[in-house]
Amino acid sequence: MLTSPAGRGGLLSEEYTESEKRIMTDRLRAQINDKWHYALTRCSQIMSDGSNTALPECGTEEQLSRVTAASLTARLSSVLTDLRCEIWYIGSSDSAPVADRVRGIFPFPGRKKPAALYTERIPFRGELKSVTETENISQSRLCLGYRTGCLPESPELPAYTMFSEILSGSPMSKLFVGVREKLSLCYDCSAVSDINRGMMIVSSGIDAANAGKAEEAINAQLAALKNGEISDAEFDAALRSVTNGIKSMYDDAGAIKTWYLRRGMFAKVGEPLEFLDRIGRVTKDDVARVAAGIIPDTRYLLKAEAGGNE
Repeated sequence: MLTSPAGRGGLLSEEYTESEKRIMTDRLRAQINDKWHYALTRCSQIMSDGSNTALPECGTEEQLSRVTAASLTARLSSVLTDLRCEIWYIGSSDSAPVADRVRGIFPFPGRKKPAALYTERIPFRGELKSVTETENISQSRLCLGYRTGCLPESPELPAYTMFSEILSGSPMSKLFVGVREKLSLCYDCSAVSDINRGMMIVSSGIDAANAGKAEEAINAQLAALKNGEISDAEFDAALRSVTNGIKSMYDDAGAIKTWYLRRGMFAKVGEPLEFLDRIGRVTKDDVARVAAGIIPDTRYLLKAEAGGNE
């Protein structure tokens, strides 16, 4: 598909181009209909306002409508000559013959030295942004965005990993127990981190009337972490969860690839088990120090209309 794609007259197939446009349009509409994903994306866009990272990953329907076989062919050519290429081999055999075979299949003639990768990281701008949007849905979604200051190259990344797990990653996490179970303020509540951009978003499904209480409860759990209020049970459960997650990667080639791709695109990264060894040296005080650097940035509420439906 990359080296000799189907087409005519030097252009990609018009039929295939239109078919892929329909598939991508359906995918975009499905993302909008998935309100968990939609609210998370909107909060991320608001946090990244004014930067390229605010642009939709798959574009918009209007942009898709302008794609032609000619424009797509030109884009494919620029991808093959200009962009960084990551080819992964994960297995037990010697990698040298595999590398030789890959070079034979993908010669990429006329390839330029690709530009260095970077991610725009937007700092906290001094005031909390608050955005409310209303839609015809049955359940509201509250997303609270935070600046973490923790990036792939940060020495605090192991401590941040434990912080994230204690906050949200296991059945004993503070958000699950303290917000969902004890207070019954939300139908679901979890944190999603983007370490490449130094961001974290806590997403919850709520009744709109409970938005203020849910926000207070979530921030109270963060405050507890900043104060070092971490029980042995919480810490041990988080460590077990992280340990099991990292060790299970070795049963899944795709998970290993994702590990290196997400971290290695922007910083040097060690083996998963080396990172796990660093996590094993993290203390509660380390977690509290990381938590102290978490800054509230954005409050996004996707509010259900009265009598709305999913």
